[in-house]
Amino acid sequence: MKQKRPKYMQIIDAAVIVIAENGYHQAQVSKIAKQAGVADGTIYLYFKNKEDILISLFKEKMGQFIEQMNEEM
Repeated sequence: MKQKRPKYMQIIDAAVIVIAENGYHQAQVSKIAKQAGVADGTIYLYFKNKEDILISLFKEKMGQFIEQMNEEM
């Protein structure tokens, strides 16, 4: 897998936690930022909005899943 910037992955990992705990509609960008340990504005350096975070999260996790499946084959 391509090497991702650390803050990008921190935000993705934080989004997983916040969305799992609160659901997508209650997962505020500010909660994701707090969980990631970054300022709210930092989120917008990497993502357009909450929907963009969700799409990126799915791409990352699906990519990891596919990579793992390929390694096991």
